Amino acid sequence: MHGASCPTYFLRVIRYIHRNPLDSNLCTRLEDYPYSSFTYIFRSGKFKEDQPIYNLMLKKDFEEYHHEKDNDQDFLNIRSFERFSDEEVIELILNTGLVKTAAEVKSLPREERTEVIQLLLREGVSYRRINLLTGTSLSIIRVVSKEYHKEEALGAG
Repeated sequence: MHGASCPTYFLRVIRYIHRNPLDSNLCTRLEDYPYSSFTYIFRSGKFKEDQPIYNLMLKKDFEEYHHEKDNDQDFLNIRSFERFSDEEVIELILNTGLVKTAAEVKSLPREERTEVIQLLLREGVSYRRINLLTGTSLSIIRVVSKEYHKEEALGAG
């Protein structure tokens, strides 16, 4: 996760979510956005330093931290959570023997395309990553995933 510890990453994500209305110009101060849990926490007195989400820092520090803008938003890169690198995913695709490049997956006959996508899903590759590496539309990937999970449920039952 780009060298960040889990609590640090967690706090950065929380700050990103809480700052989103401010950074999107929906309000001029964090405290003014009525639909934010930040507002709920600080206006309602619900900040309890013994709760897991908030025991990472004191209330005063938590509030100050939220007023700092995070200019390095690489932590939002979902690939930091992926099990495989792009090269490893492409190798999985090529090892099927059905294509010579990952981009060819989208042009495969339905049955073969489904086979490749199901392999990737079984390996834990995200829909978005399959889409990016193969060019296959997200809607097709979702349909294949639904079919896969339906077959899996029938096989288990």
